[in-house]
Amino acid sequence: MNILFIANGLSSGGSERVLSTLVNQLVTHSHYNINVICVNGRESFYPIDNRVNVIFLDKEKHTHNLFGKMLWIRSFAQKKGIDVVISFIVKVYGFAIFSLLGSGIPIITSERNDPRSFDYLSRWIMRIFLPFSNHHVVQTKSIKNFYPQFIQIKTTVIANPVNPIMLSQPSVEKKDVIISVGRLVSQKNHRMMIESFAAIANRHPSYKLVIYGEGPLRERLQQQVNQLRMDERIKLPGKTKEIVKYLNEARIFCMSSTHEGMSNALIEALCIGLPIVTTNVSGVDEFIINEENGLVVNANDTSSYTRALDRLINDECLQQRFSMNNRKKASLFNLLTITKQWETIIQKSMKNN
Repeated sequence: MNILFIANGLSSGGSERVLSTLVNQLVTHSHYNINVICVNGRESFYPIDNRVNVIFLDKEKHTHNLFGKMLWIRSFAQKKGIDVVISFIVKVYGFAIFSLLGSGIPIITSERNDPRSFDYLSRWIMRIFLPFSNHHVVQTKSIKNFYPQFIQIKTTVIANPVNPIMLSQPSVEKKDVIISVGRLVSQKNHRMMIESFAAIANRHPSYKLVIYGEGPLRERLQQQVNQLRMDERIKLPGKTKEIVKYLNEARIFCMSSTHEGMSNALIEALCIGLPIVTTNVSGVDEFIINEENGLVVNANDTSSYTRALDRLINDECLQQRFSMNNRKKASLFNLLTITKQWETIIQKSMKNN
């Protein structure tokens, strides 16, 4: 079976991590021939199995404009005898559907963010093109319930898989580090996290806040850190390919987003067994129960976030209880189980096409 994934790229984002994990697992099955077309970008941040055929359109001839890329994708799909297309994220799946209209190839779309946060253009693309998909995949029940009934009928909730290495981390000596992982963009609301930690830093002199990720707000966030005179206590080291190691060494994981689809970093922290402080965004309520395996506060509530962080740092028994309960939930994100769910959708889409 020839499967084609169409994605924006393979940079260090959450949806790219899910896609790379999924294709690496699918290609281990001898009956799958996996292709990945990246509409933008020129390289992959995550390791991709060498049996996966990865194509970056920006490197191909005659694909330096939108129309050229559409024609190239359509020609590629027809020449390769593609049996099913899977496309992530609204603007990319809209592009993919438009490129393949009338080709007869079934298309599975997947949204990796919360559509309730979409701008006008994204909402317009969703309303125009989503009805043409054969099946739709989302990450949480609350996101599925957002769509009209005729879309819900063909929508399946599938959680993000985690790399099996996350489930088998050895016990290591913990460092007094609060860790966060995410692109440095307004959606992640790192400003609130930085402000909250700075407010309690003097009460916890051994602790540091380390935020891994890169993005357009780096300079602004670094200025905030400098203005708060926290440059020795709050670090912005950028991207890393050793995030598993750093998660395993940390004591607490924090997320302060204003909205999410389902945070990969949050899931990975849960699977490693980190106690968590997070805002109550999409996906959180399905995996983090306040006072059971994490502390959950409303988005943009700086004072509540500060109190929650202060409380968790102070209470080692609470940290241990959250950690133990999170490890119990790790099986929800088993890669083999989630891959089988995707395979079921692939077979169903081809049968119903």
